[in-house]
Amino acid sequence: MSRPIYVVGHKHSDLDSVASAYGYARLLQLQGEAQPIAARQGTLKPEVRFVLERFHVDPPLELEDVYLRVCDVMQRQMLSISLDQPLLEAGRLLQEHHRLSLPVVDAGNKVRGILATEDFAKLFFRGLDLQSVNRLPLRRDNLVRVLSGEVLVEGRRPLGDRVLVGAMQVETMVEYIELGCLVVLGDREDAQLAAMEHGAAALVVTGNLPLSERTRGRAQQLGVLVIRTAYHTFAAAPAHAEHERAGAHVSRFRVLPPRGSDQRGPTHACSPPRPARRGQ
Repeated sequence: MSRPIYVVGHKHSDLDSVASAYGYARLLQLQGEAQPIAARQGTLKPEVRFVLERFHVDPPLELEDVYLRVCDVMQRQMLSISLDQPLLEAGRLLQEHHRLSLPVVDAGNKVRGILATEDFAKLFFRGLDLQSVNRLPLRRDNLVRVLSGEVLVEGRRPLGDRVLVGAMQVETMVEYIELGCLVVLGDREDAQLAAMEHGAAALVVTGNLPLSERTRGRAQQLGVLVIRTAYHTFAAAPAHAEHERAGAHVSRFRVLPPRGSDQRGPTHACSPPRPARRGQ
């Protein structure tokens, strides 16, 4: 939709000023402009009003001033993010488009807030608290997108709000598993099977490692979502944390310490104290 063009003469609205505004507005219209509007500043002089009434011409639109308004300079095709977009995507948009902030909009495209680069700095410093625990809704599409993952098995189990890194012996890992949780681990078949049997709703297999037919078959039977990603374990968990919605506060995930000698790679620092074994 084109914006109007106001044609205005000089400050004192005498007859030549008003007539020139009408004439030039008409010329612009003949040249293809959609909305040229004859306008004026100040009060019409009596002789001008007499001429307009004599020839049945409406007085030109009166403008109180010609200062630019916000609507004159704002961008109408604004880059924005939705409340449900992952923070990782929001951060990439800020970087790619060299922006310092982005409006956050809801499903009706109504602005609900602003996400700025300093918000990411605040999240970073808050994330240095190693005793905080990740509690955020897991969403299948966000997980796949943020991890640049490949879905090997579609899941049926409802996803919860807990992420675990299975970087320890199987006996230790299963003590931390909750129903509906997501477990990030490598290609250890025993750990994969144990996680599924104890209620995990999703597995993230890191390093683009292969999935055994036994694990694949059991995941299909139990309805466990299996995603493979090129990220290594130490990078996949932080990447997942950034799938938090742009409209929410980020909380941190629990990262378990390495146990045993079969650990394939580095993990993040320690988690809260280990709970007592079942039956104790």
